[in-house]
Amino acid sequence: MKKFSLVFLLILVSIAVLPAQEADTTYWKKNGVSTLNFTNTGFSDYWQAGGVASISIGGLLNLSANYEKENATWSNTLDMGYGVIRQGGNDASWRKNDDRFELNSKYGHKISEHLFFTGLANFRTQFAPGVTFDNTGAPVDTISKLLTPAYLNFSLGLDYKPSDVLSVYYSPVNSKVTIVSDTAFSTRYMPAEFAGRHFRYEIGSYLNVKFKKELVKNVTLQSKADFFMNYLQNFGNVDVNWENLLSLQVNKYIVTSVFTHLIYDDDIRFDLVDENGEPTGMKGPRTQFKHVLSIGLTYKFLQK
Repeated sequence: MKKFSLVFLLILVSIAVLPAQEADTTYWKKNGVSTLNFTNTGFSDYWQAGGVASISIGGLLNLSANYEKENATWSNTLDMGYGVIRQGGNDASWRKNDDRFELNSKYGHKISEHLFFTGLANFRTQFAPGVTFDNTGAPVDTISKLLTPAYLNFSLGLDYKPSDVLSVYYSPVNSKVTIVSDTAFSTRYMPAEFAGRHFRYEIGSYLNVKFKKELVKNVTLQSKADFFMNYLQNFGNVDVNWENLLSLQVNKYIVTSVFTHLIYDDDIRFDLVDENGEPTGMKGPRTQFKHVLSIGLTYKFLQK
């Protein structure tokens, strides 16, 4: 299963990369942005306010290849990010604080001025194991791994583009596949009846909204929201994946950014606690949220 998962991941990457190399480059626009962030906080032995020393390192890589000719458009994006943090002295352990991999490919044929008949493929997962920690900082449990979980969406629908800054895509028939390469985690990311299985297939309605605009000079907001509703099980429950990135370009090489990520998936179950933080013995879905404020070095390439 691990070999299959790695081959499958490479195939998905090649979907976006190889066509851009083989096709007539006259109609392609390529873009690449890499960012490296580093923070360090330290205190002397006599710092009266107290605090915990910390070091964090993170990197982001964004690649895009967009094709446009006559009535045909094809956009491909690959977003990767990984970061670690260490809090305490040199004997403290490093912990993951960012980990994402997402590949998108969307092909559209214009049927009116702002409307496209479109096919879309989306794949997302993470690179490294995710671990939970108790109040003392000791590791408790591993909750995710490479391709555990991973999500794959295929769909056909309509893409409405009223301007260069907004895209609204809707598909009444979307195929969603949840992938769990390690079956020990099957019931964490899929219903109980899928225990011991690697895959779960769902069909439902899918909405994708993308927005990108320079609000003022050198300040850009990017927002992407995905909504999925399963027709076959728990009809009416909506899975949400919403990302926002606000970036300030200080100069050619320095950028400040705020990233937020909200997830709600009815099939991802957490150990529930009461108002005192004590385990209840029950499991259920919960809204997941994270934010990242960073200042780092950025480098742009493939500017074509």
